[in-house]
Amino acid sequence: MNGYAYTVKKRVRRAAVPLACGGADGALPLGLRGENGALCAGTDMQPLPAEGLPEGVQAVFAANGAYLAVAGGAAYVRTANAAAFSRASLTFVRVPACVRVYDDAAGEALLLSDGEKSALLTADGLSEEGVPAFTAAAYAFERLWLATGECGCARLRYSSFRDWRDFAEAAGGGGYADLPDGKGRVVALADFENYIYVFREYGVQRLYARGDERAFELRDAWACARVYGQTVAVCGGRIVWLGEDGLHAFDGGAASSFAPGFSARLCGTEQTDARGCTANGRYYLQAEARLSGGRARALFSFAEDGSEGSALSGAFGGLACCGGRALAVYGGAPCVLREGAVRGGLCMRRAWEGTVYPPAGAALLQRLHLDADAGFAVTVEGARGTRTFRAAKNGAQSFPVALFGAKFRVRIEGTGQCGRVRSLAASWAYEEAAYDGQ
Repeated sequence: MNGYAYTVKKRVRRAAVPLACGGADGALPLGLRGENGALCAGTDMQPLPAEGLPEGVQAVFAANGAYLAVAGGAAYVRTANAAAFSRASLTFVRVPACVRVYDDAAGEALLLSDGEKSALLTADGLSEEGVPAFTAAAYAFERLWLATGECGCARLRYSSFRDWRDFAEAAGGGGYADLPDGKGRVVALADFENYIYVFREYGVQRLYARGDERAFELRDAWACARVYGQTVAVCGGRIVWLGEDGLHAFDGGAASSFAPGFSARLCGTEQTDARGCTANGRYYLQAEARLSGGRARALFSFAEDGSEGSALSGAFGGLACCGGRALAVYGGAPCVLREGAVRGGLCMRRAWEGTVYPPAGAALLQRLHLDADAGFAVTVEGARGTRTFRAAKNGAQSFPVALFGAKFRVRIEGTGQCGRVRSLAASWAYEEAAYDGQ
């Protein structure tokens, strides 16, 4: 009778867990952003003084030290020298579109319009302006360009050269161009490189508009899925926008997907108030998204090239860029967006979650190894159970897990003032049977 002998050996293998922030494979940073393979505090919301404001603020704008808040259609202004907001006489039927201009008397100013009237915000306050009402605008090539809603929302009006208030139609002065075709309404204008890119609902056109108006030239650039016009923004060396099929970017040569790992959370979701802007070297997006808890309003922050991003869930609204700063409303409170934790910031929770796989098939997850600042909690969820640990000190530490499986969900969570997560690794145990002969 033959005898067989087997020896069962346990092999332990330690492998790094990438702290991915590109959105792929379900990885979702919430208020944390990637930095050289580590995680650090991402976007925070620094409250702005709100004395004199009612509840229900929808949006906030700024120009030359003055602020405008819109609440229930009413306008509230805090001039550069005032300590509190006061009610203005103007009202808006919707959150206005805006464009930065320069006023000879008041200096830097913000021109706003709700599609029915236009108003100018300066350091001294808010006043109604006589320029045509608009839904999208750009100041480019020494002229002001407006999408006015005329001609089925397919008309562009332009001002006289170097006089953004003068829209009188004349040779060498102001005028308009009608752009009727099947691409739909004009929803955004972007001054990029040597052209104005005219975003329509279902396509983009390129307008050459330097010098004399007789030399203006409009050409089709590309067709695309439905564009959410308020999300169009020039970010570094590209134009970024959200479409019905996800995020996109145009670098002057071709349009491509932007932050593709996040598109599945955004595409196919009906957007009622999506907005985007550029500040702090980031592209910010306010949109409805699919997060781990289901569909929710969220604020996203992306690197200029889309290589990494993060999200914050909450009641965000009114996102706009004013004077190089990103302003928004969070939970009814006007705030300015900053990168990194700020004193008194409104971000209360930061987290990262991702899927972790054993390197060679199902295995026993023996331990997790975390190098982080104190205060982070780590949760591991597998088919056979859940483990939660808390980092009580700064630096490298490890935690016993003892869960078997082929797939695990890991979540790292901290407060709004949390520090850095430098690395994460896992120790996997495999059993191997060796045949010893007879």
